[in-house]
Amino acid sequence: MGGDGGGNDSDSTTRQEPWGPAQPFLRDLLPDIQSQIVDRPLEFYPGKTYADFSPETELALGMQTSRALGGSPLVGAAQDEALSTIGGDYLGRNPHFDAMYDALERRIGRTVGQQAAGAGRGMGTAEGQVMAREISDAMMPYMFQDYGNERARMMGMVGASPGLADYDYTDISQLGDVGRQREDRTQREIDDAIRRYEFAQYEPHSRLGYAAELYGGIGGMGGVTQTYAGGSSGIDPNEMALRMVVK
Repeated sequence: MGGDGGGNDSDSTTRQEPWGPAQPFLRDLLPDIQSQIVDRPLEFYPGKTYADFSPETELALGMQTSRALGGSPLVGAAQDEALSTIGGDYLGRNPHFDAMYDALERRIGRTVGQQAAGAGRGMGTAEGQVMAREISDAMMPYMFQDYGNERARMMGMVGASPGLADYDYTDISQLGDVGRQREDRTQREIDDAIRRYEFAQYEPHSRLGYAAELYGGIGGMGGVTQTYAGGSSGIDPNEMALRMVVK
């Protein structure tokens, strides 16, 4: 017989395909990747990703706000009393002095009257001056002591007044705390909206990336590569394309 033509001997076909036993499963898997991943959008969690304030917290925040705005009646009374004390409202206003004066006047009056009667005189100008002097002498130590005590209380209140004034800032701080808690709640709502927005923006890319990883992994399974001389494989190109998953 004549010699065979050598032109086709130089032609060759290289084919890469997955491991043979895995190919039937991969044929079924590829449409599922398309329908379940590529064509199916991912869904964000439909509910809130933050917790609402409980009724107890809402009530506590309302009470805290009211207290911060209204202040404490005890603190207000203490501050008013401090102002009165520092202002000297109690200097010389001992409510017991009047009763003490009346008692001294009666006692000294009896003594002076008896002395005047013993001398054969009635109560005159001289006796009145004696009474006034003796009452003053009897009252003066108590009045000095009362003045000194009240001055000491005034100075003590001066030292305590910064602490009383700071209670105003405590109320302000409590009101600010309510504001910060509500701001934090609002920020969590904003963060939730941002996460949903970003999820919607990147969701298609996530699906495509996941599908690409699966396709790439499937294409590399088995790693079988075969090379055929031209025309020697006897496999139809269309059949070959169906069986191949090119990496």
